[in-house]
Formats: sequence, structure tokens, C-alpha cells
Amino acid sequence: MSLKIHPRNGAVAATALMAALAVTTTASAQSSIRVGQPVNGTLTASDPVLAVDGSSYDCYIVSTRAARTYTIDLESDDFDTFIGMGAGRGCQPPVDQFNDDRGDGDSNSRLTFTSAGGDYFIFANSYEAGATGSYRLTVSEGGSRPGTKSR
Repeated sequence: MSLKIHPRNGAVAATALMAALAVTTTASAQSSIRVGQPVNGTLTASDPVLAVDGSSYDCYIVSTRAARTYTIDLESDDFDTFIGMGAGRGCQPPVDQFNDDRGDGDSNSRLTFTSAGGDYFIFANSYEAGATGSYRLTVSEGGSRPGTKSR
């Protein structure tokens, strides 16, 4: 697990986000994402929200191969991104890993993991309640992309 705690938000916000990833208020519709094929999406006020912080999310399913390393990137110019992921197709917390920011001054999110094989769900999520807008979600095979920092 990785989480960057911003000084402006403190440990309380980090605790709330971890709890939020454990409980949702509504079931999530699932969309598929393929490795190497980015998806452009939009978080809206009608998307499911996490119970604890009220942040919107979309859920995606990616099929993986065992012992391969994958990197998930969530990028937006409209909101501070936050991603979580876990094994299976359930689109239900708890998540196995999550990430807020890729690095200092970069509010986009990245996770890198080694797959046990099979399907994984990904939450494309906003860091704050009420945040909406366009985003780009990418799953690539291999570690961090060149020229960017992984956290």
C-alpha cells in the first residue's frame, strides 16, 4: 500500500480515506479496461460515492497474467485523483493497494503491482467529495513509465 499524506489534510484525512475504501454506499457498475488501451472517463455527481468521504468513483475490471508487473495511472486536469485496486471482479472494498499522488506537486495517481493472475478491479476515484470531471485511466504492463516518479 502507498499513501501520500498532504500536510494540509493530515492523518485524519488519511484515516478517513482508508476507511472510505472499506465501505461504499452503492454498488458500482463495472467497465472493462484492457492493458495498453487507455480509457477516457468522467466522474459525475451521479456516480457511486464512498460512504466516509463522499468522493465519486468509477470501477473498472482488468484481466492480468500471473507473475507480470502492471502499472495503473489515473490522470486528470479537473480533480485530484485517488486510485484503489483489488483482486477479483467485485468492485467492492476492501482494496489491496491505493495511491493518492505520484510525487510532489503531481496530483495524479499511480500503482504498480505484480499480478497473481486473473481479474482485478480498479477504483478511478477523486480525492475529495464533490470533485468531478474528466480523467484518463491507463493500465500498462511493466513498471513505472519513464520520466515519471512512482510512489
